[in-house]
Amino acid sequence: MNTVYGTRLLRRVGTSCAVLLVACGLSLTAGAAARATPTHSTDDFGFDTDPGDLCPFAVHLTVHNETDTVRQTTALGTREVDHIVETDTVAAHGKSLQGLPYHWTLTADIDASGHLLSLLAEGQTWRFRLPDGSIWAQGGRANFLTDEHVGSWQPADGLGVICDLLA
Repeated sequence: MNTVYGTRLLRRVGTSCAVLLVACGLSLTAGAAARATPTHSTDDFGFDTDPGDLCPFAVHLTVHNETDTVRQTTALGTREVDHIVETDTVAAHGKSLQGLPYHWTLTADIDASGHLLSLLAEGQTWRFRLPDGSIWAQGGRANFLTDEHVGSWQPADGLGVICDLLA
């Protein structure tokens, strides 16, 4: 798994799975889960990438997530669906570029024993307004258990034109 994508995912999933495992431990009933309202959380974090992860040079990635989470009991255990609005900022060489907010969904299925059965993300992956006014946006679907990525952006693609603006 790409280091940057993995770090972003682990930050989001780590928080989600920890809460989800606690919910499983509390043995939520199907009725209570069906009536559960989404919970909202905000998460801000940043990290430095290695050269070659997103750009030929190291960049600092700052992530802001607004997340609405719904948990429900299923026949297999528990399903958590996170609806996320993310805004990224990338910086390098004294320059920074703030992204535009974009939407994606993370769905985790966990069996009654706490084993992760599936972890799927879909939606946009990156979204930036370029100096000419156009929008550079990428997205797709990722299965984090198989590391399969389908869509307009693959982890190996890097940030292309965004790197050019930061160079």
